[in-house]
Amino acid sequence: MLISTLAPVIIENSYFSSMMAGIRICGDANYWFESGPVGHVIIRNNTFDDLGIGGHSPQAILQIDPVIPLEARDKAFYHGTIDFENNVVRTFDAQIIYALSVNNLIIRNNKFIQTKRYQPLFSDLSIIDVQNCGNLLIENNDYSLWKDNSTISIKKCKSPVIRGEKSLPVVVNPNRYFYQN
Repeated sequence: MLISTLAPVIIENSYFSSMMAGIRICGDANYWFESGPVGHVIIRNNTFDDLGIGGHSPQAILQIDPVIPLEARDKAFYHGTIDFENNVVRTFDAQIIYALSVNNLIIRNNKFIQTKRYQPLFSDLSIIDVQNCGNLLIENNDYSLWKDNSTISIKKCKSPVIRGEKSLPVVVNPNRYFYQN
């Protein structure tokens, strides 16, 4: 599902299973300017099941990857507010959420389950990778059924708050496969 609108969006009580990202929020502020930012997106009470088995680059379950020049990333946030709450994510690969340039990002009360149905394609990535965001809240997610050691990567975020995260260390491990120019 590709989301690109300033109007409020609610995605709830849905089942996702595809070869690529489950929900992609992109935007182009660099080349063609063919899509824009989102205003407020709520993603709640969904099930995501082994996504991202195709392609030659990582496909996060929630992939927020606007095309923004590096020199502009510290000046403003591209997207408004994105809430990812009360979802069940079953996946084989390492990266569940990749987020770049979101003003308000909430990742709360989700259950992350590692399936091992397929070989991981990008096992060196953090489960959650957040870069150049404003207000960040990561709270009370359940990693108890995640079998491998993993991390949360935070880079250049203004106000990161992590509460209730019992087992994952916070590091700087930005996804090197996504747009880095």
